[in-house]
Amino acid sequence: MKTKIFSLIAIIGIALISSSTTLPAFAKEQEHGRSNASVAAHAGVGIYTHANIHAQVATQNLANNSNDNDNKNNGASAYSPGHLKKLSDNQWQWQYENKNNNNDNDAYENGLHRIDWNWNWNWQQCLNATSTPCWNNIHNNATTTSIISSVSATNVATSSATITWITNNFSNSNVFYSTSSPATSASPTISSSVMTKYHSLTLQNLTPQTTYYFTVSSTNTLGSTATSSQYTFTTTASAPITPIISSIAVTNNSTTSVTLNWATNVQTTGTAWYSTSSPVSATSSTLNASSNVLGTSHTVTLNGLTASTTYYSIITATDAGDNTTTSNEFSFTTRGPVVITNFNATTTNATTANISWLTNYPATSNIWYGTSSPIVTTSTSTAYASFPALVTSHLLSIPGLSPATVYYFIVSSVDALGNTATSSQSSLTTQ
Repeated sequence: MKTKIFSLIAIIGIALISSSTTLPAFAKEQEHGRSNASVAAHAGVGIYTHANIHAQVATQNLANNSNDNDNKNNGASAYSPGHLKKLSDNQWQWQYENKNNNNDNDAYENGLHRIDWNWNWNWQQCLNATSTPCWNNIHNNATTTSIISSVSATNVATSSATITWITNNFSNSNVFYSTSSPATSASPTISSSVMTKYHSLTLQNLTPQTTYYFTVSSTNTLGSTATSSQYTFTTTASAPITPIISSIAVTNNSTTSVTLNWATNVQTTGTAWYSTSSPVSATSSTLNASSNVLGTSHTVTLNGLTASTTYYSIITATDAGDNTTTSNEFSFTTRGPVVITNFNATTTNATTANISWLTNYPATSNIWYGTSSPIVTTSTSTAYASFPALVTSHLLSIPGLSPATVYYFIVSSVDALGNTATSSQSSLTTQ
């Protein structure tokens, strides 16, 4: 005899699916309870069961229990209306409602309405299946017609956008997108084989500030495909990249001019502002030189400078979007004239003289000499010796002189920029 249970919820045990049991076809679930005889033929399945049977049986985590509600040792050939309750990762318990008194205890479903589930699949077939389509057909309650709704482009950024939509059946997900219309299946595609009703796919590597056309498509477990109409979205503009000035260098420093070189991380024009006083400001009254061609490598020459003078300078760089950045202030000192100091003439023996001097910048070494005064440096008849290396400490030896003779000397040095220094005339008497 079955024991009548009048409580709202009664837990019989672990009602599970035997690997040897073939579940009969189910009729559409009724909203209210049935007699046990009716239950034996038409198992009532609640919304929790709808999801959990699919997940748990597919992974074969359910075990057999012969103590089912119809007092027959036939495994789980019949259910009383209710739902599965998870006890642990590998154990589920069937919680059912006693409907013998025909009381409507739908409160047991905790506010979740039961759903219609026409099950026309052999339980054993799905239990032994190695792929998911069998269970998808059971679980999804697919209909022959797929419907797409609520298509939307969200989280639109400079290079990405998320496309979402809803289908009436569990279906796969496809988005076809293009920068030209129409977007079709021949367009770039992003897809997901996950069967769901709530679809979300994110497009990546998009072009900033560009209009995209897209359609979505979903196919359910019965092969019914729905394709949306075309939609559009426009990616946002890229954030401007602030120009960065680097590698400032002063070259070709002369007594009246210098060359300034610098680099930028993006294409810009550039202006060098300079003054003999600090701080320097980028105003119309400040001396400046500009490079008005967009580029990343920049050169300007500052002319009309004063020799041996310290100048202060800043550089401004402006890109095509009128974004401007300003460098830190830096300084440079113009070259002064080449200056000869420590001029000295000595003899090592009766026929050789050593002539030495210093210069404030690296320069060549040149000497004119003779026994007549004054020495004429422009005359081709005047004896001449030179050393082309650019040095600051100069020494030339003059051999083949006459003993006990007065010789006159003039030295000269030329730096890399062509600045020349010439000494006054000096003399020595050989031994």
